[in-house]
Amino acid sequence: MNIDDIVSWIVFPLLQYPVLVYIVFWTPSVKITLLLILYSVLLKVCISLCSKYKCQGSLPWKSLAEIESAIVLVTGGSHGLGRSIIMELLNRYKNIKVINLDLQQSPRTDIRIMDIQCDLKDTVALSYCINQIKIRYGSRLSLIVNNAGIRAPYQYLKDSNELIIQDVFAVNVFAPIKIIRELVPLQHQCYVINIASTLGILAPVKVSTYAASKAALIAFHNSFSLELEMLGVSQTRSLLVLSGQLDTRMFGGFEPPLKFFAPVVNKQKLACNLIDCCERGQSGEICVPLYSNFAHVLMALPLFPRNLLRKLSKMDDCLPQE
Repeated sequence: MNIDDIVSWIVFPLLQYPVLVYIVFWTPSVKITLLLILYSVLLKVCISLCSKYKCQGSLPWKSLAEIESAIVLVTGGSHGLGRSIIMELLNRYKNIKVINLDLQQSPRTDIRIMDIQCDLKDTVALSYCINQIKIRYGSRLSLIVNNAGIRAPYQYLKDSNELIIQDVFAVNVFAPIKIIRELVPLQHQCYVINIASTLGILAPVKVSTYAASKAALIAFHNSFSLELEMLGVSQTRSLLVLSGQLDTRMFGGFEPPLKFFAPVVNKQKLACNLIDCCERGQSGEICVPLYSNFAHVLMALPLFPRNLLRKLSKMDDCLPQE
């Protein structure tokens, strides 16, 4: 049990349907009951309109199940969140093939997985692989998931290695930019998911390079999304993922503080959520867990309360020195 569970199971239902609590605990009044029902109806309408706005476009959005021989590209799909995304896709859709663009081969559990081994730090190798994908699959890509990511060791900046810093930016920033610029078919339906991180906003101590790379990816995604909107390209839609700590190897090896308020994100659940968004053609952002929705708010506070909250959360003290 954590704060996210309490909000999902108790707080949100009470906010949406307060009339139920009123009827149970107070002497019912027709006037107040009707007002509370009206409030719930209006709230439901607002939520529906917001969801519709996120999925709007000039042309109808097709499910991956409706696209003949759909091709999906996932970077870093051999393990972690990328692997969960691939398995969720294969379990849901029988008509797709998935390209796993990764340095390692994926566990071959399905013949529909096509491994293209590539070191995303190597710009020459990445350009070659992208050209091969263009030649073989042309504009058939219906979903691109920029999931691959690496981090530098948990270190203070003075102890960091310049070559590792360059590698982190090459994989986390430059590779997604190149893949989107070269492979997104603007004339056909395509959904783009960029896996960023809440660390790109909060930027704790000892992860300056990783945080900076994710901040760059966030800025790129936001500009790219607005560019699509300005150009009227509604058949290409994008989703930004701002996640807290995932239950993957990358950020394992230490005990996260205050897990009640900052629970570790389950990669299978997140993968399922992402594919649901693709199914609807939903643009915008996904922030998980709950505190990720308030990361920008925290960083917008004056210095004293911001630093006080950081100290109370222990976000700057939890990482070991590697």
